[in-house]
Amino acid sequence: LVRLFGEQAARPLAFFEQNWQEVPYTSGCQPFYPPGLLTSTRGAIRQPCGAIHWAATESATRCIGWMEGAVEAAQRAAKEVKEAL
Repeated sequence: LVRLFGEQAARPLAFFEQNWQEVPYTSGCQPFYPPGLLTSTRGAIRQPCGAIHWAATESATRCIGWMEGAVEAAQRAAKEVKEAL
């Protein structure tokens, strides 16, 4: 962090740690989808709605629920928007 943000980054003012298992409705770090949810809705959650294009990890074709899925979905949505212009 010091290399990126300078010497001040070596002296943080605070530290916050979150235990996602204790946060209601999150199911921890790995998302939980009931059986059949994504296979029955996956196509629909990728379909643009007018000028709105969806880009969420749940709309990825692989690595759903992970950062890789979010990046994939963002790249797909950006391509869709570009092609729609």
